[in-house]
Amino acid sequence: MADYRIEDHLPLDAGGFKFILVPVNPTTGEPVPRWQLGEVVIELAENVFVPYVMEKPATGGGHGRETVDAAHTPQTIVVATVPARAVTIQALPTNTDDIAVGMSNTVRSGPAGSETGVLLQARESVTLAVRDLVSVWIDANVNDEGVSYVYLV
Repeated sequence: MADYRIEDHLPLDAGGFKFILVPVNPTTGEPVPRWQLGEVVIELAENVFVPYVMEKPATGGGHGRETVDAAHTPQTIVVATVPARAVTIQALPTNTDDIAVGMSNTVRSGPAGSETGVLLQARESVTLAVRDLVSVWIDANVNDEGVSYVYLV
């Protein structure tokens, strides 16, 4: 008989996540170690239930590269919808200045003190949870500087 894995029997929500309630010791914050399939845990008065999220495995992915066409003019890293769950964005190694990465067209690389988003120097990276790559914006102080990226679906 195959092992029973509870996560194999949980429904996915629209974002591809599985949810289960896990009893947690309120003093330590640790999951209750004696919880087993079929055990009645509701009777454990010293424990509380909290949401536990299990992410579904990636089903694919891709990669790309995008450069800023005009300095100080934010743009998306893709021009059309590309569903994704996560993206790692890395500043190109040839960049001579910071590049800003953010989740709206208000991201700015601008003069010191006016920047918004996450500023990356050459070869630095950031990983973001997203639903679509078209929601990721970049801006640079120098034309044609940019990022490369890999994403999971």
